[in-house]
Amino acid sequence: MKRKWQGAAVALSATMVFAGMGGTALAASPGSSSASATAAKVEAKLPAQAQKIVTALEQLEPWVKAMTEREIDVLDADQGYVYLDMYDPKNTNVSASLTFDSKTGELISFESSVTAKTEKDSAVPSDKEILQKAMTSLVTLLGEEKLKGLGSPVLSVLVPDSEEAEQVEAGGTRNRVFYPFLVNGLQVNEGKYGIEVNTDEAGHLVALNVYRLDLTGIKVPDPKSALTPEAVKKQYFIPDRLDLGYMQEGKDGKPGLQYTLRVSPMIDATTGTQIDPTRGTTIDQGKRSKATIKNITLALPAKSLTAKSKAEAEKAVISLFGIDTKKEYIYPEEVAGDYDHTYTWFNEDQDYASVTFENETGILIASQFFAWSEQKPAPLKKEEALTKAVGFLEQVAPESSASLQVEILEPYKEAPLADWMLELLDGEEPEPEPGLYYAFLFSEMHKGLPILDRYHWILVNSEDGKVAQYSTTLPMKKVDFPDEKPAVSEQQAAEIIAKQLPLKQSYLWTNFYGIPAPSLSLVYTVDNSKGWPYVDAAKGSIEWIEDEE
Repeated sequence: MKRKWQGAAVALSATMVFAGMGGTALAASPGSSSASATAAKVEAKLPAQAQKIVTALEQLEPWVKAMTEREIDVLDADQGYVYLDMYDPKNTNVSASLTFDSKTGELISFESSVTAKTEKDSAVPSDKEILQKAMTSLVTLLGEEKLKGLGSPVLSVLVPDSEEAEQVEAGGTRNRVFYPFLVNGLQVNEGKYGIEVNTDEAGHLVALNVYRLDLTGIKVPDPKSALTPEAVKKQYFIPDRLDLGYMQEGKDGKPGLQYTLRVSPMIDATTGTQIDPTRGTTIDQGKRSKATIKNITLALPAKSLTAKSKAEAEKAVISLFGIDTKKEYIYPEEVAGDYDHTYTWFNEDQDYASVTFENETGILIASQFFAWSEQKPAPLKKEEALTKAVGFLEQVAPESSASLQVEILEPYKEAPLADWMLELLDGEEPEPEPGLYYAFLFSEMHKGLPILDRYHWILVNSEDGKVAQYSTTLPMKKVDFPDEKPAVSEQQAAEIIAKQLPLKQSYLWTNFYGIPAPSLSLVYTVDNSKGWPYVDAAKGSIEWIEDEE
């Protein structure tokens, strides 16, 4: 699981301090270091409560005391924030940032740059011990009163990506404990608001962030106004919202035949209709239409296009996109990874063509192309765009993709604006732009049915006919699929979903150009706490595939 460790407030704090703006020196808290005896007289001061929290943090995590160089930033005090940045003068890799409420002095965030694990920390704490440390940190730094209204904690492990790995010691990971704020017993925006605690491998506190929820003046609907989950499921989950196909990496990593949901919907709990999660307005996405699905056979060459070097990648990008890498797209860039290798060519206008090849086999697993043009030719028709997609795929697809099922998706269009959003625009809804990209999902097949996790995804620009984006789940190892026949029909599978699929209720709080909606909305979403649900077509039972972190 990837996650950026610094929140916006902390990032802003660091930026301002490093730029030399508004920084005032501050020694470690009294008694924590000899530096406090010789600290210079400061003009800016932390609120009294903030100073108490710093002292409590030093007692909770003694390693913080080594960061004796401290700067206060009060430039954002009128916006509600005061920042404290701390550094270890003996180790430039050790630093931390704290953000406080400028009026109350309450802690908003604490972020440190390194793991606090030492040679003395030999034992790995248990989940129970990590949860206990997280609660101790909250009580110590925030106070018990601030913990009222929090939901049950959720524990997960954060593994730093390649960039973040440079900030922590070798093998460093973080344990994440998240406590959601509850309103009428429900989460808002599926856990966006709450308190997050990070510990290192040894259980030391290394980060704490409060994602505050202020509903002053906001209308909050009563959960009792919602339809029952049974009524909503019966209305929404119909056969056309399911796909029947094989899954190579199904439950326990084994192949099988299943009915699976096409999308994970958000449903208005008061009407039972599907809504857009960004605008909160009614949409109708995820239905399957037989008119948009067909079987095709590719005319594959003896050897598909592959690349294991920059020279081969350059030939591939010329063949796929018709660009000139000698006179126009003359700025190459490459990024090597453990699993794949990406090559990109730019021109003076920052147009680009990018290709990613899997290291072991050299097959193309992703590509992107963008070129701005003021000329707007007549857009391609759907079948013309499909021809472009097939032509691209015939150059790069492996032998296993000779026979495919393709689903043609309509160009994406934004959801309509909510009434309160239109009021902000004086009632004038902007003219909707026509969908620019045709999307195609090509699935490999077994006995006439799609293999749902062996596919190619292609976006075709309807104006220039170029493949703007390509990705695939291949290569995957060859497996023997079970010789199974559905024991239940589509209608029966939909009824099983409607009866047995758990939904969870929460609040949705949208915003428009940073302005929050005047009211929350009650919504239902699929409860995937056990994993992703599906109906085992051979058994006729609902099952879950556990998500991998």
